[in-house]
Amino acid sequence: TLATVMVDRVEGGRAHVSLGGASLEAACPTGTVAGPATVVIRPHQLRFGEGPFRGTVEHAIYRGGIWDLTVKADGLPPLAAESRIPPATGVVTFAIDGGWVMPG
Repeated sequence: TLATVMVDRVEGGRAHVSLGGASLEAACPTGTVAGPATVVIRPHQLRFGEGPFRGTVEHAIYRGGIWDLTVKADGLPPLAAESRIPPATGVVTFAIDGGWVMPG
């Protein structure tokens, strides 16, 4: 998933970014500076059960050992996610563990 973020600061190859009213840390290339940017969030980087984000599972497909999900939350684009357990119904709480700030 691609999301527009605000890079607040960069320290040692990690960007501290604001996304959907929360802060997270993402890897970034050399030369990344504060300001608007795009971050790549991979499906395995969503962690359910705790975190600053709340959303709903809009789509779920079982792929034999893993669930492919689409999660919608206010202020965020639809997020691709994956889970080894069946998805919750209703509102889910989640965190985003990382990401990658795209160069440029």
